[in-house]
Amino acid sequence: MDRNTHYQSEFSFVKKCLDYHRITYHTYSLTEQAVHIEDLGIRHALGFTLQNLDNVKDLFLKSIHPNTLSYLTDELSCHYIVLPLPGETLDKIFVVGPYITADEKDNIYTFMNQPNIAAPWIPILKNYYFQICSLTTEEAIDALIHTLADYIWGAGNYSKNYYENGLPENITTLSMPQDPQRRLDLFTNIELIETLYSSENELANAISHGQITKARAIFSNLPLSGFKYEAEPLRNLKNFSIISNTIFRKAAEQGGVHPLYVDQLSTTFMARIEELTRSDNVFDLWTEMLQRYCSLVNNHNTRSYSLPIQKVITRINFDITADLSLKTTAEYLKINASYLSNLFKKETGYTLTNYVNKKRMEHAAFLLSTTALSVSTIAQQCGVLDDNYFIKLFKRQYQLTPSQYRETISHEVHKNDYITEKRTL
Repeated sequence: MDRNTHYQSEFSFVKKCLDYHRITYHTYSLTEQAVHIEDLGIRHALGFTLQNLDNVKDLFLKSIHPNTLSYLTDELSCHYIVLPLPGETLDKIFVVGPYITADEKDNIYTFMNQPNIAAPWIPILKNYYFQICSLTTEEAIDALIHTLADYIWGAGNYSKNYYENGLPENITTLSMPQDPQRRLDLFTNIELIETLYSSENELANAISHGQITKARAIFSNLPLSGFKYEAEPLRNLKNFSIISNTIFRKAAEQGGVHPLYVDQLSTTFMARIEELTRSDNVFDLWTEMLQRYCSLVNNHNTRSYSLPIQKVITRINFDITADLSLKTTAEYLKINASYLSNLFKKETGYTLTNYVNKKRMEHAAFLLSTTALSVSTIAQQCGVLDDNYFIKLFKRQYQLTPSQYRETISHEVHKNDYITEKRTL
């Protein structure tokens, strides 16, 4: 097997794990581009000199050696791992980071609270550290990267190096810039950051109650167009999207949604954020994020239910294909079936069977509108093994057969695409 491709499945798995834990990573081709330090624009915002920036890049470049894992700590106490990828020439590297650990937090707070750092820099620094992944321990990520290195080079056939940059002199005496435009940009950034944080509680409260109209109004009033913290507009929008996704997921959890569902949606949006290639697509994604999180609260909020009914609803939502009959569910909860039936109807307004069928048909509608799966396959994935009975249930809820529903949805999508295309001509 080609030594350059034999590790690709393991490489993909490692990247998925990093995505799950929201740890940044990049692959760089040294022959085609210079190493671009993913610092979210903080060095530019803090007025680092070109020499300082070159020192950071040198830190990465001097760490690249064959069959060597390099652990880097930059002058902002952020960590990176550099892993050269095999090839005929040493021209590609895999960089994990930046991330910080719990051990660094005291140093970071001490650094930010130095009396010789101008107060306006502090919210910018806090915003930077807020966006970076913070690990309780490095053991998990260390084991993950070591496993990848074992696949690439063979167990024990590589070494480890450690590199560290000290703080540059100018960062310990951060004062306000003399240039009027830079001062204006800085205060614009600080004002926006303060606006974001002051609006966070109000926005989170709206999402936690599933109030989509109110949430949209709050979000749309944020002055995002004035944000100049990031030199690359798309990266800036992605960073803000990551922060928003974190706020939204916490709000959904506060709204009584089980963490399983919140994590599924949050992970989906994290992947989609990093896949964005155009700035104008970001705003559509924000609208969808608000809609989906509010819908999650409205559809999966169990705060008003008793504990037995919360467990039933969580079980239904978690595995719609399971045996969800009254008898089996009562046995699962170890309570009387008649008692469960009466309690469920009293608290939800549905019989257990009708509620299960409703949720199954909602899932079927989602699959019909988002996949090309056959009706028979969708029926099975909704826990209904009889196709005719599935069609009967679906038509009862939507007044259309599954095929008619899919055709209607497809027609609406094409119609909207046509309208959009005409508007852009």
